[in-house]
Amino acid sequence: MAQKMWGQHLVLDLSGCPKDKISDGDNILAWGAALVKAIDMVAYGKPILEHFATHKKETAGYTFLQMIETSNIAAHFAENLGEVYIDIFSCRDFDADIAKKVTEDHFQPQIARMKNFNRGETFQENLYGNRVYQGFAIDDVLYEGQSDYQKLSFFENKEFGRVLTLDNIIQTTESDEFIYHEMMIHTPLLSIENPKNILIVGGGDGGALREALKHTSLERADMVEIDQGVVDLSNKYLPGHNDGGKIYQHPKANLIIQDAFKYIKETTQKYDVITVDSTDPIGAAEALFSEEFYKLCKDALKPGGILVTQNGVPFLQPDELTQTVKLWDKLGLNGTCYLITVPTYYGGQMALGYGVNGELKLPSLETLQSRLKTANLQNLRQYTPEVHLGAFALPKWIQDIMAGNAVKKKAA
Repeated sequence: MAQKMWGQHLVLDLSGCPKDKISDGDNILAWGAALVKAIDMVAYGKPILEHFATHKKETAGYTFLQMIETSNIAAHFAENLGEVYIDIFSCRDFDADIAKKVTEDHFQPQIARMKNFNRGETFQENLYGNRVYQGFAIDDVLYEGQSDYQKLSFFENKEFGRVLTLDNIIQTTESDEFIYHEMMIHTPLLSIENPKNILIVGGGDGGALREALKHTSLERADMVEIDQGVVDLSNKYLPGHNDGGKIYQHPKANLIIQDAFKYIKETTQKYDVITVDSTDPIGAAEALFSEEFYKLCKDALKPGGILVTQNGVPFLQPDELTQTVKLWDKLGLNGTCYLITVPTYYGGQMALGYGVNGELKLPSLETLQSRLKTANLQNLRQYTPEVHLGAFALPKWIQDIMAGNAVKKKAA
């Protein structure tokens, strides 16, 4: 995920240590010498070991400091708590697992927690290969793990706030998510008079559902997400997207943890709007861009219903938009796209596919203004009726992509 910039920092937190092991100065000094040797470092001077903080019984104990030629090893031993807090920093790489084992051998903790990271890490996204990519400085890693479906990561960036990545592809950030979610949800809902329900496919971070629930005309907002882990972790690390998970307790919200393909194939529900807030067509998400899936969506739409899809950045991903419009035309969905600019999704404007199960006709500015006033949507930062209509004004090169012309020229 990251590229090293400044050095390796290992944090070890031990608990349940026998008091005789962590209150024994000789044992602590022996650990320091063994650790320096085991991780192949060179000690600079003698270690410092002082017993202090006796003014507070809970934290009293030894503090250890050993300078090494590439930086330092520091530790504090809270002997009355049975806890040890260790920091090892080096501008030269070392084996964190060996450091952990040496430490466990000397202090025999019941629990040893390890956090190993590179100071000044950067995240590099290679969605488009190794020739075009973007990077984010990582100020703090909040979580890294693997669900049943994908690798999940949450990290902090000073400019963008908290960031969610799935399989090393950026999905959403705290700072600019409102642009994407407001335009994905309010554009189709305000294009229909008095919509009653919506199906959100994906959207595990909760941002799309949050926006949908602002519409008081809705009687039902279904969200089908395959990965419970994305929902749970987003509730914890991206609470602004989902009100800390409270949106799922809304009486009109219906969270369904299931494969969306299976759900829409089996449902008898008919929807005013279906939005596909999916990842890019890679791996499991590829099925959500297929002819069969689009047909199922069309069949689940009411007459005049609208399907909105995430179709990537046309400048770098023209095939996504070309293929979607081609399939919709084949299935009898009248389609176009509208454009949004989200700083996180680099490479230019992002296309959101817009397919109508009926006549493709945009509402007038006056109609949108009236519907927006009636809906009384709160806390909007991106959506306006003017932006709504302007987003459908497509430059010629994107019209060419939709018509398949740009792809044909590229292949020639």
